[in-house]
Amino acid sequence: MSGDNGEVVGDFYRALSDRNSYMLEGIVRERFTEQVRLVYPDSLPHGGTISGSARLAKIFSRMVSADAPAGAVNIRLTDLIDGGDRVVAHIDFEWRVPGTADGLPMSALELWTFQDGLVQEIRAFYWDTTAVARHGMGTSS
Repeated sequence: MSGDNGEVVGDFYRALSDRNSYMLEGIVRERFTEQVRLVYPDSLPHGGTISGSARLAKIFSRMVSADAPAGAVNIRLTDLIDGGDRVVAHIDFEWRVPGTADGLPMSALELWTFQDGLVQEIRAFYWDTTAVARHGMGTSS
């Protein structure tokens, strides 16, 4: 892992894509503050704020190790803008309803905020929260 914030973000999405829980755990342990926040749009079924590096490490580990994943899967980093303490990641992924193989193509921007080289917050901005909310509730989009 590099000390550069943009490279940390790139490494994170590469670990997600490669389903590498060991690498994800290392990134969280070494580069996230204990009080880190992950903020999803409130309009989503899973919307709101998740706080704490230990909690996020468990969530990320489940994302890459689940046999029948739900939520965001097949995440691909398509662009990255490195602004130093603020890094923007453009990602494409498939949104899956829990308990089904149904997927909805989706994109999002995720704004990563760093302080002293540590992740303070990741804030997700989905392209179409209405489609995800409908799809997440098992209705067609």
